[in-house]
Amino acid sequence: MTQKTKGERLGKRGKNRKSVRPPARAWLSPKFLLLLLLVAIVPYLRTLNFEHCYDDHSHVVRNAFLADPSNLRRLFTQYFQLEVPDQTRPVLLISHFLDRAIGGPSPGVAHLQSVLWHGLATVLVAKLGRAVGLSAGVALGAGLLFAVHPALAEAVAGISNREDVLATVFSLAALLWAKRALAGHVGAAVAAVGSFTVALLSKEVAVIVPLLCAALVLVLHDWRRATRRRGVLMLAGGAGVVLACWGALQLHLGTPGLKREAGASPLRQAAVPRVGPMVAATHALALADAAYRAARKPDVPGRHVHTALGVHHAVPVEAFRSVQLAFGYPTSSEYDLGPFRSVWAWLGAVVVLFGVAFGAARMRRSAPVAFVSVLFAFIATLPVLVPPLLINPLADRFLYLPAVGACWALAYLTLEALPRAAGRDVRDIGLPVFVVWLGMFLALGVSSVQRWRDDVALFSHALRWAPNSARAHQNLGAALLDRSQFAEAQKSLLEAVRLDPTLIAAHYNLGSLSERLNRRTAAVDHYLAGLSQPSIAGELGLRERMLRRLAPLLLRDRRASDLERVLARERKDYPANGAIGAAAEALAAASSAKKGRP
Repeated sequence: MTQKTKGERLGKRGKNRKSVRPPARAWLSPKFLLLLLLVAIVPYLRTLNFEHCYDDHSHVVRNAFLADPSNLRRLFTQYFQLEVPDQTRPVLLISHFLDRAIGGPSPGVAHLQSVLWHGLATVLVAKLGRAVGLSAGVALGAGLLFAVHPALAEAVAGISNREDVLATVFSLAALLWAKRALAGHVGAAVAAVGSFTVALLSKEVAVIVPLLCAALVLVLHDWRRATRRRGVLMLAGGAGVVLACWGALQLHLGTPGLKREAGASPLRQAAVPRVGPMVAATHALALADAAYRAARKPDVPGRHVHTALGVHHAVPVEAFRSVQLAFGYPTSSEYDLGPFRSVWAWLGAVVVLFGVAFGAARMRRSAPVAFVSVLFAFIATLPVLVPPLLINPLADRFLYLPAVGACWALAYLTLEALPRAAGRDVRDIGLPVFVVWLGMFLALGVSSVQRWRDDVALFSHALRWAPNSARAHQNLGAALLDRSQFAEAQKSLLEAVRLDPTLIAAHYNLGSLSERLNRRTAAVDHYLAGLSQPSIAGELGLRERMLRRLAPLLLRDRRASDLERVLARERKDYPANGAIGAAAEALAAASSAKKGRP
């Protein structure tokens, strides 16, 4: 046997040894993180000059609780005695107090805080992307896509929508800490559970974080291999305690977001559809709906704008969201819900969702990081899949957390999967495709941000996608009325009343408009029409303002009997109306004056 040379021995040893590239750093360099922060912040700097929009008026501007800084202490000492907007989201309330403390009632500082939180969320998207196995370049690309994603403009540019940004930031932080905690680190477990708690108290969407963590462990080999029983027990026990306490908090507060009188109607239209194959799938929901109907008050007529879709319409809604996440289009504060009830919507949705599921399944073994990215996006939609169907079915802000997984998947497909599939001759095709996609997101994102500059711009755009939305017409009319554009405001408000005669906000604004134009008789008619409509709890303030305005008008026209009838109805149906006492005193004074006349 000939003796092998040293070179031959080394050569053979080299062949037997696996070729392993040096491991990449598990983190992105500070300069890349700074780049992500800037890319996320710069497109939104224009919002510093924007006005309050949409729900900002009720949740921030007219929220008397936020106007008094001393109420911040009451938030900690008298929490269960309060009844304020967003009470189940104290972290959001604290952030609003911070806005007032620094910038007063001006919206500039509030917009800045939202933008900074978005920048932090973008950085965490990239960092968690590295933690789930994305390469540094793909993680950076995912962060860039997330920074300018058009569907996220609603959450960032709307001050009252900051809840989604806050919940996402702390949810991502919880998942990052959870990876270390799974290995048995006690400090990391405490940080993960603490972040999860803050996320839940920012918005209820964070309830899905434990399921997201479980998906990452089950799908990703690196996470599963590093997991120790001690870490699982710490995380599961901590999350269980937090969820139990959070559930008790919701029940103690009376689950305000799910009360019928607050405008919601859980499982309201979950009745079994006539489509045969769907009967079994929705039968349980139909039974739950029947039980809920028996336990709650009857529906308020005319509020079907909030419940136009049922739980069994989740399939087309989910497909629509998938398209929004992938292409960033369309985006709007309102959508026409009619098409989602059509057969064509079902067929198209099945094709879209089957395509996504088939593609993800194909990558289950070859590219688990891509599979888990798609899975992350779909799991993240679960908490809002049902409630939005009952309140605001297609609000763009609900896509903030699902966009994390979608951006991971898009970056991976364009920067890694596409070049690998294209072959060596066109291996550089991935970067140009990614740049085109990023440019499309940037262009659409800039447009989406700009429409949040004021209510007129926002609802003018909304009506393009929801021309039959009475709420959108009413909101546009109210915004035009504030600008003293009376003719345009009257047109929008009359259209709102035509579409939904029970919309008392439109009646109130028409009455206010008529008063400003010295049309006293028309104002009385509109106020009477509004007060004759049934209301939900959130409209009680409108009833009070209408009654305060109506009472002197009726007394001036010597229509005391009409005022007596209005007061009798209000005492019977809405005894909490704070204007009843003042109107009754004015009526009594007018009666006394009339009796004292010779």
